[in-house]
Amino acid sequence: TLLTPPAFAYSNFFIAIAATGSTFSPSTSLTIGTNAEFRVDQPHVMAGNVIVAEGGKMTHTANVNTENYKFNLTLQGNMTVQAGGSVDVTGKGYAANYGPGTHNANNCGASHGGLGVGGLSCYGSIVAPVSFGSGGRSGGAGGGAIQLAVSGMFRNEGAVRANAVEVTANTGAGGSIYITAGRMMGSGPIEANSCINVTGANPGGGGRLALDVTNVGETFSSYTGPITANGGRKTTTSGGAGMVYLRTAGQGLYGGTLIVDNDNLTGLGTEIGSNVTDAAVNNVFIRRNGYLLMDESQTLMVNGMWSNTASFTGLTDSEVIFTGGAGSTSTIYGSTTFNGLVCTNGGKTLLFAARSSNMVDTAGRILFQGSETTPLVLRSTLSGTAWKLNVDSTADQSIHHVDVKDSDASGGAEITAINSTDSHGNSNWRFVTIIPGATITWTGGLNTVWSARENWDLDRSPVETDIIVIPGSLARYPVLDADRTVGRIAIQSGASLALNNWDFTVTSNLVVAGAMTASGTETVTLMKDANFTGGSFTAMRSTISIAGSGLQAINLATQTFYKVNVLNTNTVAFGNGFSATELRCEAASGTRRMQFQQGATFNLRDMALLGSTTSTNIVLRSSSVGQK
Repeated sequence: TLLTPPAFAYSNFFIAIAATGSTFSPSTSLTIGTNAEFRVDQPHVMAGNVIVAEGGKMTHTANVNTENYKFNLTLQGNMTVQAGGSVDVTGKGYAANYGPGTHNANNCGASHGGLGVGGLSCYGSIVAPVSFGSGGRSGGAGGGAIQLAVSGMFRNEGAVRANAVEVTANTGAGGSIYITAGRMMGSGPIEANSCINVTGANPGGGGRLALDVTNVGETFSSYTGPITANGGRKTTTSGGAGMVYLRTAGQGLYGGTLIVDNDNLTGLGTEIGSNVTDAAVNNVFIRRNGYLLMDESQTLMVNGMWSNTASFTGLTDSEVIFTGGAGSTSTIYGSTTFNGLVCTNGGKTLLFAARSSNMVDTAGRILFQGSETTPLVLRSTLSGTAWKLNVDSTADQSIHHVDVKDSDASGGAEITAINSTDSHGNSNWRFVTIIPGATITWTGGLNTVWSARENWDLDRSPVETDIIVIPGSLARYPVLDADRTVGRIAIQSGASLALNNWDFTVTSNLVVAGAMTASGTETVTLMKDANFTGGSFTAMRSTISIAGSGLQAINLATQTFYKVNVLNTNTVAFGNGFSATELRCEAASGTRRMQFQQGATFNLRDMALLGSTTSTNIVLRSSSVGQK
């Protein structure tokens, strides 16, 4: 506890908040003067106003290999950083050689919000960052973390910095700045940068910035200072930009704008990977040589605008998902190649910039689905002027209940829109009406490609509501060209289906009287019954995943499988036996039941049953009580 006069000013020494629950709160104002430092190492709350005068500084203690000390201050008043004053945690994050974004052996620039050259994956929250910048391997320390909540006005005429320490090679990554205030004003910089002059090897990545104004009607228009999270500057390849996230009153935690901006530096990417959290925002701006990189199987949810005037890459199975309910609008500016482009909200409108050209990549996915009564509306920003959508021939298309106008798809594969509206001006679109439960039969009339409509008797590729028949005695049989989800399917005697390293999900019944062939590690997911009687299965290292929610009758018909994974939350009844390298069932909660055909033989090299630690919840039984 430190008791002071209501208005307290000091110079030439430091005051540190070293323990939680500390008492230090001048009731009227605190002024941090020349050569003075206010060091906040633990979360702290203060009343009154705070002024950081010229030569004064707020900071936290430097860290080494753990996140022990962070600047976390809640202020029930106003805060002013005067010219020459600072809130500065530069170089106080992870020390050199430490942190999740630095390589454990090789010299590198460290990653955080952006990728460092030679560094590991990016990490931290997009919308509420509090993580440190990592230190470069054999280089410099990363930036620390500032978390500041001001109930009144935050004015910065000095500097707020969470930069990496300045070195010329193997630089650290920028840290984190997370400021919430009723209003923000000023012209001073707010920075979470790596180093500004990397003359040697391996610049680091930028950090993370999130700013939030909470007073109704306030924007960032009164803040004129630079807000940056740049990668380390090098004349050849710089570090990747960090992330800047801005939101105003009423937008909610995920309602702000994400900005990826590398100040026109040519650098590495700003990665959304498995160690990055909160990938849901309102708007996205990629600009000034920013490069947004989405790793495999990652998603980014966007409620409002997408503007790409720089670079974007979505790796395999990544998806940009446009959210927002009926009556909402998202506008897509620039030209982007998506791996997955998704919107499934009926009544929403997607506006594509007139004359823009967007693509869905090789083996990607386009999923546009409205509903029967409220279609998804696809339009140009300028009625009568085309917008281009080029879909690769290997991409999976699932387009239902859309209303399309002015779309030019002539640069890619024909787009098939099911039960949809052609509002004119469309090129290379095909509008098809489908009645659920229709039977569609493979003919192989063109080649072996599953998605080619010429290979099916209804002159279209199957949809999930179809009953699919693959008959015997044909010259050509289907080979999957992407992950596919189907309803009911029968592979008849003499017929075959090659999975071709793609996953296959069956939501209704599967009958395999012919051949199903895996090539590698595919997963066949069964949601209903399956019967392999009279058929064959080439397993390789594939997995049969039994994932329904009701009773499933699974007759694997003495076939040999690699892995059989039971995810069903009810009962699986196995008939006629089978062989497998592994039968696995995991259930931390709930109950899993497996019933085995009486008298059948089940040959398993491994059986892994991982149930609850508090109760017996995986039950194995014979189909006949008392019989083996």
